Amino acid sequence: MKRLNLSIVGLLGLLLVVGMACGGGATAGESSGPPHSAAQPAAGTSAQASTGTTTPSPIVTGEGPRVIRTAQLGIEVRSGQFDSTLSRLIQLAGTEGGYVAASNAGSEATDRIRTGTVTFAIPVEHFQATVDELRSIGKLQSINISAQDVSQQYVDLQARLRNAEAQRDAMLALLGQAHSVSDIILIQNQLATITGQIEQLKGQIAYLDHATAYSTISVVLREAGVAPPPADEWGLRTSLLQGLHNFVSSVDGIVLVLATVGPYMLLVLLGFGVWRARRRPLSQ
Repeated sequence: MKRLNLSIVGLLGLLLVVGMACGGGATAGESSGPPHSAAQPAAGTSAQASTGTTTPSPIVTGEGPRVIRTAQLGIEVRSGQFDSTLSRLIQLAGTEGGYVAASNAGSEATDRIRTGTVTFAIPVEHFQATVDELRSIGKLQSINISAQDVSQQYVDLQARLRNAEAQRDAMLALLGQAHSVSDIILIQNQLATITGQIEQLKGQIAYLDHATAYSTISVVLREAGVAPPPADEWGLRTSLLQGLHNFVSSVDGIVLVLATVGPYMLLVLLGFGVWRARRRPLSQ
């Protein structure tokens, strides 16, 4: 029985050493990337157009099987068209097979100009068409498009997942051969650790699958300011407003004087009434 326990512990240690070596070898072997990776652009390549530019730079997209594409656009619409344009953006997301991730709208406290932001996810194959449609909605103020190639990271996660699953299968085989309580506990602890690593790797792979299958587009929508009132060339409107202002100021002054002197006038009238009341019997 002791010989069996020693053999299980020895196999367990051998599996751990082999697993670590395989994991390090997979990472080192993949760090050089696929043969065509040298021709791929650097991650985070972006194209920008400054505010007010009517002809922004063309979209720059990364090459490779796994690319995360994002876009941020600033669009200005005419006064009174904010609500209809916001509804059009939300409808566009559904038309292109995507969904709205977040949206908000409000008014600036100073001039009551309405602004809002809509963020939605679009299938990567509809990314270009959606950006072109957004550029025609209103006046393009800014645009920023980026593409990040995560192919190497994706391949590395796949290799680590296969290695972890192989270790899990070996642990399960050892667990079937273990007879002592100590061996069973030792194998189960290692098995729980490897299972947690497998779930974590699957979650990271699932995130990259979604991030590369759906592009994120964020649109900042702003309503144009209201045109100022026409100038008062003859000065009549200005004179009327100034006269009304002076009249209100005069009324305010009279009310202030009455409120200040009023109590004293009441005291004077009250004293005069008492004086007359006392004087009347003497004159009779």
